[in-house]
Amino acid sequence: MTTDIADTLPADLPVLLDGPDMDLPAGATLNPDGSVTLTLAYPKTLHYRLPGGAEKHEPIDALTFHRTTGAGWRKIKAAKNAGAAGVAVLTGMTPAKSSLVVDVLDAADGAQIGAIVLALLGGDHAGLPAQAEDLGTAVRLTLTQPLTDEDGTEWASLTFPRMSVKEQRAANASPDLSDHMLAKATGLTAAQAHALFDRLDGADARAIDLVTGFLFGSGR
Repeated sequence: MTTDIADTLPADLPVLLDGPDMDLPAGATLNPDGSVTLTLAYPKTLHYRLPGGAEKHEPIDALTFHRTTGAGWRKIKAAKNAGAAGVAVLTGMTPAKSSLVVDVLDAADGAQIGAIVLALLGGDHAGLPAQAEDLGTAVRLTLTQPLTDEDGTEWASLTFPRMSVKEQRAANASPDLSDHMLAKATGLTAAQAHALFDRLDGADARAIDLVTGFLFGSGR
């Protein structure tokens, strides 16, 4: 059986030079550039067809996952199948190819992949992420990868004030909740916050959404 998908080169993904320790599953190796390579316990062969009609049979015995940005995190959380989207964004595969990979892999390898994707996006946390502190009147989030905005301001941490019910309704009604919360924490315009969010490390971008859930009462 074949599947019609395009064969593409990996996307231009960011290189992590330094960062937090990650809890990686067995068979996974942290590479010097911050990417993670998983050697599959149960290698498979992908069978699919290229747009021109030629069939391709591609052995797959390892996968390499790269850190992503806030823009990548947006794609993952907006996808109907977040698992396949995470594989696509972190490996640079097309969505169709990542769906095929997820479908054919052994369930044990699939679980390992899920653990790696989660690790690269900051890990599994109940409530606030590990680098966040509840100050009572606000939550301070320390960025794992500090970033400089277009005006030259370096952001190493962000402080999110608690919100009233009215302010929460306004936030939920905004075009993009993540941009709204980042703008509130930085004083930037919505457009500037959008650009900054897209450039953040993916784990930091996800952490902002986790802080938002905590402040709104859904992440406790």
